Amino acid sequence: MGILSTGDELIEPGQPVEEYQIRNSNGWQLMAQANRAGFENQYFGIASDSREELENSVSRALQQCDILVMTGGVSMGEFDFVPQVLTSQGFCILFDRVAIQPGKPSTFAVKEGKVVFALPGNPVSSFVQFELLVRPYLAACAGADYSPLRLKLPLSQDYTRRNTSRTSLVPVKTEPNGSICPIIYNGSAHIHAMTCANGIMVVPSGVSGYKKGDHAQTILLG
Repeated sequence: MGILSTGDELIEPGQPVEEYQIRNSNGWQLMAQANRAGFENQYFGIASDSREELENSVSRALQQCDILVMTGGVSMGEFDFVPQVLTSQGFCILFDRVAIQPGKPSTFAVKEGKVVFALPGNPVSSFVQFELLVRPYLAACAGADYSPLRLKLPLSQDYTRRNTSRTSLVPVKTEPNGSICPIIYNGSAHIHAMTCANGIMVVPSGVSGYKKGDHAQTILLG
């Protein structure tokens, strides 16, 4: 399994940061998630938003691994070239959207024994979609049945949301009394929200929220 980040604005941890740059948290976050799940992985660094460099980076990575997990470059921006690059390299894109928040523009592509997961560049989105899409696939490839514990747990506080058109996967932390506390974050780029998350609350489409004490389906992460 390989991991490749994309984006001109990214800089690796430990390097001096210019005003226009942000830390490449996703690459290291995904490596940590893969390691925790028990899967060997190789990090291929950061590819710029140049289509030519992205083509070369994807090609190099796929020469050394059969499964590649990418972050960034999958939305509708001017420099979001990942779908075009995958298509030009002969991949069949099986889906490029999921009806889930966060992580709507998640993409899955296949070609002759090679697989690419292209996840959004926002940290909360990539964290959630790795657990939802990538980890079960890796487990299946290893002949394992990845079935995270799902429980209906009571909320320790009210939870509300405005947009109910999609299923929401909300990071939560479990409390000593067995309840869950939704982690409030300011958009899916708010990586600090994930530092204490050990579960994901599932809020179905059409549901606007829960009251304190209501039970919600929760996926416990391990």
